[in-house]
Amino acid sequence: MDATPAMILRRGFSALWLTVSSGGLALWRQLRETRRIARETGVWSDAELLLVPGHRLRGGEVGRRFAHRLDRTWRLCRKQPRDLVLLSGYASEAGSPSEAQAALGHLADLGLLPSQALALDNRATTTRQNLEAARDALAALSSDGRPRRVAVISNRYHLARIDAIAKRLGMNVELVAAERRWRGSPRGCLALLLESAAIMTIDVGQPAAPTPLQPISPTP
Repeated sequence: MDATPAMILRRGFSALWLTVSSGGLALWRQLRETRRIARETGVWSDAELLLVPGHRLRGGEVGRRFAHRLDRTWRLCRKQPRDLVLLSGYASEAGSPSEAQAALGHLADLGLLPSQALALDNRATTTRQNLEAARDALAALSSDGRPRRVAVISNRYHLARIDAIAKRLGMNVELVAAERRWRGSPRGCLALLLESAAIMTIDVGQPAAPTPLQPISPTP
């Protein structure tokens, strides 16, 4: 289910209440953990399935933060082809490309190997839905009896929330940082604070129906 303004407001009040009632300790502890994950997560995984969560486009184009995720994906696939790369993200406006479609174009411009298997999830609007689509894709890949692993590639400030939601969904995922290292800029620190508040009020809710994926066949 998409996050409505009312839900965002409710979660904001919940995070504020938890912060005030604990004398700020709850938020401080979560912020420390969010920062630790942002700083310590590596930039490599040999997982068979890679998930790239979507990010809001800028005028229909991939912005800087989204580009970091896709550049890292390209580097990983260049070193080691994967069973599947799942690009996730919806179209925020009718007639505009989805985040997944824009990601596909960006990877093509980078020169992603045409033999690399890809799939697009054009419906996901939240991190939870990104992960649910990856869970469905992972189950399909592993139906031949050979277990696969999934790695999620995202910006460092976002990794702790991905990890928290994945655990609540019962998923075991590997985290891969998009940026080479954490940079404690004012904007980055604000993102950590907002992510920490969001983690404190995560509500996974009811499982969603399986997401139909658009497979992109590798070129022979």
